[in-house]
Amino acid sequence: MARTRKTIFPSAGEDVYPLLTDRRNVVVIADEAHRSQYGFKARLDRQTGEIDYGFAKHLRDALPNAAFIGFTGTPIDGDDVNTRAVFGDYIDIYDIYDISRAVEDGATVPIYYESRLARIELPEDEKPRIDTEIAELTAELIEDEAQSEQERLKRKWSTVEALVGAEKRLNLVAADLVQHFEDRVAALDGKAMIVCMSRRICVALYQALIALRPDWHADDDAAGRLKVVMTGSAADPLHWQPHIGSKGRRDLLAKRAKDPKDPLQLVIVRDMWLTGFDAPAMHTMYVDKPMHGHAVMQAIARVNRVFRDKPAGLVVDYIAIAQIIDRAVVSTEIVDILTAAGLTTPDIAILSEEFLAELTQMKKKNLALEALRKLLNDAIRSRSRSNVVETRRFSERLEEAIARYHTNAISTVEILQELIGLARDIRETRQRGEAEGLSADEIAFYDALAENQSAIEVMGNDALKVIAHELLTGLRGSITVDWSHRESARARMRVLVKRILRKYGYPPDLQDAAVQTVLAQAEALSAQWAA
Repeated sequence: MARTRKTIFPSAGEDVYPLLTDRRNVVVIADEAHRSQYGFKARLDRQTGEIDYGFAKHLRDALPNAAFIGFTGTPIDGDDVNTRAVFGDYIDIYDIYDISRAVEDGATVPIYYESRLARIELPEDEKPRIDTEIAELTAELIEDEAQSEQERLKRKWSTVEALVGAEKRLNLVAADLVQHFEDRVAALDGKAMIVCMSRRICVALYQALIALRPDWHADDDAAGRLKVVMTGSAADPLHWQPHIGSKGRRDLLAKRAKDPKDPLQLVIVRDMWLTGFDAPAMHTMYVDKPMHGHAVMQAIARVNRVFRDKPAGLVVDYIAIAQIIDRAVVSTEIVDILTAAGLTTPDIAILSEEFLAELTQMKKKNLALEALRKLLNDAIRSRSRSNVVETRRFSERLEEAIARYHTNAISTVEILQELIGLARDIRETRQRGEAEGLSADEIAFYDALAENQSAIEVMGNDALKVIAHELLTGLRGSITVDWSHRESARARMRVLVKRILRKYGYPPDLQDAAVQTVLAQAEALSAQWAA
């Protein structure tokens, strides 16, 4: 057994790491396996034009026949990064103690979610680009060790940071935050943490807040209601220096924050105190920083500690992290939010007509909207493992509706009706197979072929059904465990798909797109086939 600190990345100008050994009796063990163990697919560096891969590919190039075992407490299950897709199914689950169980046991309090998006003011033609930048940045915040990838993320981070930290936007956040926090502590005494994207924004937001509430400021670290907690050096700007100080200053502020009787109620941080810091009286976290997966889950745990009569923690979102914390936190457990709103319908999973009818009658429309959005996300996500085309179509509808709601283009009542319509469409798709005489897997491949309407017009519905059946049979019989990660295996699959499409006269000008979609569909279904 050997433990190596060797950096497994290709030399400059190369994209393949050389073979270390092709022995089969090599076992690779990765701790914190949710972090950097991704990157099978190529990425284009738009600045240099070079193709990059992640650590996972380089490690398997070096050790192609090794067995890989990962240890993690927070496996990631995303479209682009999926811990189980890299390491395979669980060998042993030594302890699962999730949020809902901790709440049931009284070890923590529930965490509620509230969206209070602060819009970024941009020219209309710039909004799509920046929306994409933020979405990609949030999705890509995995601790990848590839240098070129890190540099690309730094550039993207800088672009988004400049917009998020714009003076006009921070003034809006500050005004909303002051009002929200004062209302919050009027009902429930306690403390809050504000998470910002950069040290610059931490200081700028502090200035915006004390401009509104001068009495929150104090030059003395032992006094004052609001403080910034961050590290720095003498080389940082002069106006940052009062917020940097020494370790002794940070220790003093930590002691004050943990003391429920101390007047310090609000702390602004970038990274500090987001893990391992416990102040039970802290009941609210204001998030204005893109974060990903496990980082979010660790951060929001700052507000779920049990304290006196504290009923729950609250995460207030200014930058749209809902999609990240959706599965574990949004409005805590979905049954809890419905119970709080007075609904008792148990049959929520299938989005029954009775349940949808109850939603429309709820007085608290915002709770109805949050509940339905959560259920739709879950329903769509569950379909991602069986039908990629359908998932994409429903996801786009949901995202477009939520985006229009966030820009005040439609009211709460209007978006609720839109989402109810979407729920009905999702429910009806479950009966499509029976109506078409196809299995669920055949329907998935049919959708991949029929995504382009002209294919239906040229070939007809029945012909596409025949092709879908043959694709399913051929691909299912040819799948190997790691086919999606080995280019030679993918090439064989592409040849198989093209052969079947040509056999039945599928339009040549549509074949390339259809092949890509069919392979994506096969990749989604292959885990079920291998089980």
